[in-house]
Amino acid sequence: MFTQNKNVSLLNPSAMNVQIAKCYLHLLPNGAHFAFMHNVLSCAQKDAKIIANDKLAPYLSRFNAAFSQEEKHFGQSKKSAHTDKLNALDIARGQAYMAYKTIVKGYAKLPVPEVRMMSKRLLQHIKDYRISVRMQRDSKSGLMSNFIDGLEHDFAAEVAALRLERVVQSMKEENENYIATRVLRTEERMNKQARALFNARQQTDAAYRSFVEMVNAFAVVEGDGGYADFIAYMNTLISQYKKEFLTRSAASSSDDEENLPDAGDGQGAETETVSGVEP
Repeated sequence: MFTQNKNVSLLNPSAMNVQIAKCYLHLLPNGAHFAFMHNVLSCAQKDAKIIANDKLAPYLSRFNAAFSQEEKHFGQSKKSAHTDKLNALDIARGQAYMAYKTIVKGYAKLPVPEVRMMSKRLLQHIKDYRISVRMQRDSKSGLMSNFIDGLEHDFAAEVAALRLERVVQSMKEENENYIATRVLRTEERMNKQARALFNARQQTDAAYRSFVEMVNAFAVVEGDGGYADFIAYMNTLISQYKKEFLTRSAASSSDDEENLPDAGDGQGAETETVSGVEP
């Protein structure tokens, strides 16, 4: 194993074999991992010595291709199979709500004092919630749940007297179906995107390691003078990321990165959102 001689000045790189340090990539959060790989690739693709080395070209090409897949999945939002169903359910619950609203307004016009009095109480309940079929869907879900709960309890007598039970039940069912389907889509999207990004990260890490190992090897064989700028940049970048993200994790880890426990879907895999676009 080649190790850096700390007694030799970095101002004289030809006098030693400086190596790119190891980085515990799988412990990086998704955003930091993406930024790190982007920075490494940008620097490598602008480095004259690396570009001129035909034997490094395949490794750099594989690294770039792997990172392109990570970039594709980072913050990606895919259409779910539940999306069309959600659109239909949102329309259906909106229609049920508008039907209820129209019926109550109709009762308020009847020349029957008792009916008009009850319908006016229901109209006030409608005004209090100010539900619109065009409002943000999750907000609408919460408002409709509370609105319907009030009809089933606080205004149960009025609903029964005006025979609105079926309309209220229809609103409730459509709203609950929408909420349940929304949960399914969120879980599906979280699992699918997190796994796709996790797999893409692993491919990028493997390509990165191969590329770095080759740069280190050429620095030994040819002398590291020509690779000094890139190696210095890499070690500065790695040092920065270790301080910001990896200090606590690396302190309790083995020196051999391959023996470190896999981060799985913990720190190394964020969910939607993401935002990244967030996602």
